[in-house]
Amino acid sequence: MKRPSKIKTFEEFKKDPTTLVQEAFLEIKNKIEEWFKSGALSIEKGVNLESIDVLTNTTQPFLTFEFSAPENYFEITIKGDLQNMTQTEEPKNFLMEIKKFSTESMQMVDRQEEELEEGEFTEDYLIQKIAKTE
Repeated sequence: MKRPSKIKTFEEFKKDPTTLVQEAFLEIKNKIEEWFKSGALSIEKGVNLESIDVLTNTTQPFLTFEFSAPENYFEITIKGDLQNMTQTEEPKNFLMEIKKFSTESMQMVDRQEEELEEGEFTEDYLIQKIAKTE
């Protein structure tokens, strides 16, 4: 006889690593959209948010957003790692990858990768990282 699968309680579901990462990425996505609508990034002439995508149904969920500036095009990916999270652990560390392309040739001119800690990803932080690309 087949054993019935266990149904998660609301608290168990809420603490599931996938759910925690989904919530973190949704919060980041909302922040990014706000920065480009009314933050410092909206003030920059010619800076446009082109797209923002979130994929969380994988062992390495990610959020990618792309934006254009007068001289360059940027693709920024923030990755989580479900494999290294415990059942009740809040997502604390993410990996951020910044790719910078020339708008003229669409050739990649710079690529940087670094770890992000919880709460570190702010609009000022992003502007500083973009300014440091070559």
